[in-house]
Amino acid sequence: MTEQALSVWVREVLPGFMVPDAWLAWPPGVGFKPSRTRFAELARARVNFTV
Repeated sequence: MTEQALSVWVREVLPGFMVPDAWLAWPPGVGFKPSRTRFAELARARVNFTV
């Protein structure tokens, strides 16, 4: 499933407040529990957060 197809499906099924603003790939080489710190670093690098 492509990112675009997943995004369309999620927007059809979930209420708007539950739809993520950005999709982040699971970090490579990580098992089921990635480091929160490392994942946050990857997210900041990919997404422009405005508060």
